[in-house]
Amino acid sequence: MQTDRRLVALDEQASSADATGVVYEQRYAVDRVNTLSPPTFDGVALAGAESIVEVGIGATSVDVQSFAFPGIDGVFRNHLGTRMREINWAGQLRAADDTALNTIESVIEAAVARAGAFTMTDSFNRSFAECVCDRFVRRGPRRRHPVSGMALQGFELRFVQLVV
Repeated sequence: MQTDRRLVALDEQASSADATGVVYEQRYAVDRVNTLSPPTFDGVALAGAESIVEVGIGATSVDVQSFAFPGIDGVFRNHLGTRMREINWAGQLRAADDTALNTIESVIEAAVARAGAFTMTDSFNRSFAECVCDRFVRRGPRRRHPVSGMALQGFELRFVQLVV
């Protein structure tokens, strides 16, 4: 079961208490998730079709060389070109069972180990050339969805775009 909405915990606080128990108030926000198409790396949807993946695009930056001359106002700045930027995928890997989730994780680990730069495309069809997949982190323990029984794993996957 896939949905385009999810609950995001905002905060929680104790609202009342007595000698026998405590009542907590939990507030959630409903967040819309883009489910049009999964992001891809070298044409492959690394996280699978069922996963929830948010793509965060890092800042574009340049390197410069600056220097000043004594007694002359101002600074001379030499532009040395753009530098790499980070692109992060974060969310939840989802698969029908543990075997399918193991396969997804193996595909991601193979992409991290693979040499070469490839094109990464996000869910909004933005394309980023010359990307290298360089870190895969599992966040938290593997879980089961309480309704569908799907295998779930929080994750973060970092890419570096070498040429911006």
